[in-house]
Amino acid sequence: MLSSDKSICLIFNGEIFNSRNSERNWSGAGHSFATQSDTEVVLESWLEWRPRLCHASYGQFAFALWDRRHETLLARDRAGAKSPSITPRWRTRR
Repeated sequence: MLSSDKSICLIFNGEIFNSRNSERNWSGAGHSFATQSDTEVVLESWLEWRPRLCHASYGQFAFALWDRRHETLLARDRAGAKSPSITPRWRTRR
């Protein structure tokens, strides 16, 4: 998922159990949501909390986030229920 200005890219797998509470909090703070996706909640949470969002998120998840203005983050839930995996880019012969 891309942010509206395309400066943040998020690849997310899993579920944030407290995403509805976060969505209500962010809606009150002026954030708008186009979907009911946990992915969008993680993206909006990044805008407010940056890396601290991992401590505030309760669930089973792994994600990779790239922010053009700040940093790249690879994260998973505390229990390690969803493990991120990195695959090298393989070159193919022509």
